[in-house]
Amino acid sequence: MEPNNNLKIPWEDRQIHGTFYGLYLNVKESLVNPVSYFENLSKTRGYLDPIIYTALITVITYTFAMMLSLLFSDIEKIFGKDILFYSLFLFPLLLLSLLFGLSAIMNLIITWITKEKIDFELALRIVYYSIGPLIFTIIPIVGILIALGWYVYLVIIGIRTIFMLSVPKSAGIVFASLILLIAINLLFFLF
Repeated sequence: MEPNNNLKIPWEDRQIHGTFYGLYLNVKESLVNPVSYFENLSKTRGYLDPIIYTALITVITYTFAMMLSLLFSDIEKIFGKDILFYSLFLFPLLLLSLLFGLSAIMNLIITWITKEKIDFELALRIVYYSIGPLIFTIIPIVGILIALGWYVYLVIIGIRTIFMLSVPKSAGIVFASLILLIAINLLFFLF
């Protein structure tokens, strides 16, 4: 698979779109037209753009979720202002590290299944650029379920589109990666 570095998704074209409009267009494109979105995903543009994109989406949605929680619950009385403030930085770091682990596991599984050396950067770009559905977490109660389901769907579509695998194989890769990530984290916290 020969990388095409001329392809760009809106977030990586911020010189034209600007930061926040590029962010909006990227989320919209990934949610509305995921196949085209992943077809336009450059395979080798580096790690920084997907990490910044994911961190920005996470901070924005987490901030909105916290504001809604403060308006409609006693979360501030339970946790205190300091914990809420620090969690604004800790939650994105935690999510970024979990997604990094998911990327690594997925990279290993894809390499094993396709019998080809797959660049880790490509797995990371698929995993991090699929984070758009996180915006649904601002919807109380069901938002997290919508976000998680849509996120898994986008990663499956990303793997299918980029590696030209069947939907069942792509889904198997994603679910096996998620199960392994959960198992590794449980082992880490238990021992």
